[in-house]
Amino acid sequence: MREVSKLEPHFSPEVVVQVLDKDNKPIRNVAVWLTPTDQPTNAVGGVTDDEGKAWFVCKAGPGTYTAWVRHEDRWYNAALTPAPVGEWMQVKRIQVIGSQ
Repeated sequence: MREVSKLEPHFSPEVVVQVLDKDNKPIRNVAVWLTPTDQPTNAVGGVTDDEGKAWFVCKAGPGTYTAWVRHEDRWYNAALTPAPVGEWMQVKRIQVIGSQ
């Protein structure tokens, strides 16, 4: 009987975007858009939780992304690089200041 080979899972990279106001307090229920900057794919969106965090699985794979937030009629953005493929437990966090 042939031995079954070990599973070697390959996870998509992940990123958590945290939206904070000028006093470093979380902003909840705000939409966050994640746009790949060097991959040909569409943006994905999410809404922040009570801690001001939105979680994304980057299906476009590794590379660079831009997080976009609109708060109080102003757009804010931040460049980010998600965790490397296969390191799914390592979630990167960034802060997008949501008010001036």
